[in-house]
Amino acid sequence: AAEAPPGCDGLRAKPRADLCSTLGEGFVGMERHHTRGHAARSIMETVAKALCEQVRQLCARDLPAEIRSSGGAALSDIWLQIKADVLGVPLVATSCPEPTSMGAAMLAARTLGWADLPQLAKDWIKTRPAHRPDPKTHRIYQELMGAAGE
Repeated sequence: AAEAPPGCDGLRAKPRADLCSTLGEGFVGMERHHTRGHAARSIMETVAKALCEQVRQLCARDLPAEIRSSGGAALSDIWLQIKADVLGVPLVATSCPEPTSMGAAMLAARTLGWADLPQLAKDWIKTRPAHRPDPKTHRIYQELMGAAGE
């Protein structure tokens, strides 16, 4: 996926491709030169575009200063970068490999009176360096999203 260019040389994964009965039905523009990397990146781009639409519906023009990411998807640098480039907002991944367990431990600590949740979050949650959007790549994605009517 990291080797495929933004826009995947015209390959696009269809939303809800998981409902298609064959691999070819799940993509638009598939040609012989497309690799598994193109397919993987196009899936990531399709999901990132859906995330972008959801964030814009929630925030309109007042986008957040950053978006936090946790769990399995937060382990992939290329995935974080694609989301940052599509959204135009930095993506910051938490460093905890088990965020659900961390949340449960924080709730237990709060219940025991150790601290309130904002303080526990400040003390316990560590982040990795931000994946900042590349302005050139962000423009490419904006053009692609506009051209696709998305």
